[in-house]
Amino acid sequence: MKKRIIVTSWIIVILLILPCIVFAGSVMLTWKASPELDLSEYWVYYGTSSHVYGPSIPVGNVTSYTVSELDEEKTYYFSVTAVDTSGNESGYSVEITVTMLSIPPDIAITTPTTAGTYDTADALITISGDASDNVGVNEVTWANSTGGSGTATGTETWTVSDIVLAEGENIVTVTAADAVGNENSASLAVTYTPPPTPVISDLTVASDATYVIVDGLDNGSIAYVDSNSTYSNLPNVLKNATYIRTSINDGTSTTKPFISFTVNKDVTVCIAHDDRIDPKPSWLPFKNKTEADLAIGNEVMNIYTKFVRAGKEVRLGGNEGDINSNMYTVIIVEK
Repeated sequence: MKKRIIVTSWIIVILLILPCIVFAGSVMLTWKASPELDLSEYWVYYGTSSHVYGPSIPVGNVTSYTVSELDEEKTYYFSVTAVDTSGNESGYSVEITVTMLSIPPDIAITTPTTAGTYDTADALITISGDASDNVGVNEVTWANSTGGSGTATGTETWTVSDIVLAEGENIVTVTAADAVGNENSASLAVTYTPPPTPVISDLTVASDATYVIVDGLDNGSIAYVDSNSTYSNLPNVLKNATYIRTSINDGTSTTKPFISFTVNKDVTVCIAHDDRIDPKPSWLPFKNKTEADLAIGNEVMNIYTKFVRAGKEVRLGGNEGDINSNMYTVIIVEK
């Protein structure tokens, strides 16, 4: 003889104690086993209106079941019944209501800035940040609007090293994906401005002195690395030029070449040479001596000029003076 199985109260308690777990498009229901000895199986019901369900889903004698292929942004209603070996079905359990919300991960860029923009003169950038999600962050990927993409190191705390930047604006976007496919992104607008090309490079000197390349020549600028002597009476054309601070102690130098460097732009190389030295070194461009002179300290310096194309190496000889002579200095005027 069939009998009605009284399991509703068990199911009521169970569904209240063990709430469902929601994944993308799926809901996992869990309940505690009924104590009835002749229990056969459980049936799961669900629909989009309260207490209005579709056909039963026989799930066997198990205590959990996942309902899949549910639509996002809809509300579903779930209930469970128990069936005995004679086919008797219990009443519905207390109804469970689930709204299928798509919850994306949270992701934030924290380094090199928490702002949305960043300016740099470096061709490579490293960014890092944090990500979190209610079901766990599966991976963090990145892409640069000017090219390049990949996967970050780490998930909840992540880093992307040495992203190659193009000159101008680069939109670097990082995307966190969770275990069920939800995604969220954060972006950083990076403006890369390369440093200006130096006027000269590859400076070498035949002495032990350390010569220095300095921008912004003006009256009062220090002329030497080992003296406080300064420029004065500068022609206007030389003001704001790049110059080489030489060593006053190299005034007796005779080595050829003594100074060499490469020019990276079309320039006029100007040599300010001590007026007291006579005869002048043979390497000076005598025909290009200017009418104007300048002064370093109390001494008059004659100016010799030579135009040099970008990419060319310049080689200058020794000063060929005596122990009282000023060492020549080198002034570079851009075209």
